[in-house]
Amino acid sequence: MSRGKSAALKNSARRQKMVDSRYNSESVAKLIRALMKDGKSSIARSIVYDAMTMATEKLPKHVELAEHDGVRQKEAMVLEKVLEIITPRVEVKSRRVGGANYQVPMMVNRDRGRTLALRWLVQSARDRKEGAPMNIKLSKEMVDTLEGKSSALMKKETQDKMANANRANANLARRDQVKKDKPE
Repeated sequence: MSRGKSAALKNSARRQKMVDSRYNSESVAKLIRALMKDGKSSIARSIVYDAMTMATEKLPKHVELAEHDGVRQKEAMVLEKVLEIITPRVEVKSRRVGGANYQVPMMVNRDRGRTLALRWLVQSARDRKEGAPMNIKLSKEMVDTLEGKSSALMKKETQDKMANANRANANLARRDQVKKDKPE
């Protein structure tokens, strides 16, 4: 066996961040990857670009964005705002203690939260029953999120409610952590 860092840690340290060529954004690249089916990245890319353009055009009046230079930066900021709104802070995980399963609320780290937000955004856009092309569904989902009425946002709120309802089980998460920390 080797000493030091495991191979998985070494590979993750070497992994380069994916960046989109048009927006120079990691979030856009991850959205393209989440939307892609059967390895058809060019189709997914055109869907995402069209959806971001349409969502920026239909931007609600009450949404405020920071200073931006040009249309592309504004489109990237709209996506960031949507992901910021959808990203969960807590999630519940099932723990088995003493023969019973408990739903334990746990804090979500930034990367996992962003992954969940992207997954929920794409899934809720796919689940829309409008018969419209995917770029229109995705743009409508983004606009609905900014207005506070999308199904991806409802998923986040459901997650928050479940975590709040199971607050009493939060000590089980700490208990597992204490067991891991103790040397045997």
